[in-house]
Amino acid sequence: MVCRFTLDRDAARARADLDLLGLDHPLVQEAIKRWQTMSPEGIGLAVSGEEGPGVLTWWLVETRGPSGEHRATVLPLGVSDDGKRNSRLERLGAGLFTRTGHVNGTTASARKALLHEKVEPMLERELQHREIVPEGGSYAAKLIGWVEVSGGNA
Repeated sequence: MVCRFTLDRDAARARADLDLLGLDHPLVQEAIKRWQTMSPEGIGLAVSGEEGPGVLTWWLVETRGPSGEHRATVLPLGVSDDGKRNSRLERLGAGLFTRTGHVNGTTASARKALLHEKVEPMLERELQHREIVPEGGSYAAKLIGWVEVSGGNA
């Protein structure tokens, strides 16, 4: 089966051969469910890159408004090893998956500390800053991707 996608809602409505690409599309939902069932070790990788050292994470954020409205957003967050925001990593996005793999010595406990002490508070601040969660609403956030970037050359 071949699908043609667009991000233009009007074009998708006007043409039967185009599907609107969004988080609620059945193919996207299927992929999200497949990745959500993976272990944390299966959703991460380490690559070389001058933008590091740091980590690029992706979060699936699902919000509910006070009237029951539902919205899903994929939010990338880049953080340097010292816990500061790294927007360079965020701009690279999925392009990091084409990079050369890199074995690093980061321990599971160091990753957990970075996640809980730096990345999760940064996620909270970003949700507030972008006003992603509606007033009087709630949200659930799930880590769906983790790419460690060494300080070496890409």
